[in-house]
Amino acid sequence: MGNMYSLKTKGIYPSDKDGQQAYIDAGSLPDDLQPISDEDYNNYINPPDGYYSVFDDKGPRIEKLPPPDYVAIAEKKKQIILDGIASNITVYQTKLLIGRTLTGEEKSDLNAWLDYSDKVNAIDTSTAPNITWPTSPDDESTT
Repeated sequence: MGNMYSLKTKGIYPSDKDGQQAYIDAGSLPDDLQPISDEDYNNYINPPDGYYSVFDDKGPRIEKLPPPDYVAIAEKKKQIILDGIASNITVYQTKLLIGRTLTGEEKSDLNAWLDYSDKVNAIDTSTAPNITWPTSPDDESTT
């Protein structure tokens, strides 16, 4: 059967007259149709692993996925962890700021979170993806 594509509409259309008739009747069949092979069409519609579909001024095609940016992923993870640490120690910091005394358990928890923060801050994200992330105090308490 085959298909055609239009750069103007960035659409794919049937190549046979019967398939095009509805577009012709509606006055919407583009005048710049180009053929696309069945193989290219199938790859575009269902890209193989490691590829993605693109339709731009070069027409419909597939391109190889870029490799993951492991450093950016590690930096984002590090920031998310540090934000979580800040949220976990806020109550302790507030108590100390207003002059309250922490219980022994609270001091222990606060120190665990501060130690964890030191370990996370020390991580060199440029070594990603080969990073061994420290264990969160939350995770340690469940073991």
